[in-house]
Amino acid sequence: MTVSGHVPAAVKIEEAADAGIRSIEHLANYEVLDECFSGETYNLPNCRRLFDKLAAKGVWQTPTLAFFQTVPDVFEGQPLRHAEYASDPCWS
Repeated sequence: MTVSGHVPAAVKIEEAADAGIRSIEHLANYEVLDECFSGETYNLPNCRRLFDKLAAKGVWQTPTLAFFQTVPDVFEGQPLRHAEYASDPCWS
C-alpha cells in the first residue's frame, strides 16, 4: 500500500522513508529544509545525503506552495479561496 502524509515531529524523515512513506507533505514541517542548513549557511553535503536517500526510496516532497500564495490574502482580510470545499477542522 502506498502511504503519503505528514511526518510526526518525533519521527525523522529517514525513518519515515525507511518505513515506506512515498510522499511527505509540507516538507515535513520544514525539517527537510533544516537538514539543508547549518544555522543560516546552506549545507550541500547534508542536503544531498537526504535527497539522495529520498530519491533512492522513491519518496516525493509536497511543499504546499499554494499555502504561501494564500497567506498575504488572509492577512489582508480576504476569504480563503475555495474554503467551501474544505472539511470542518477536527478541533471545532
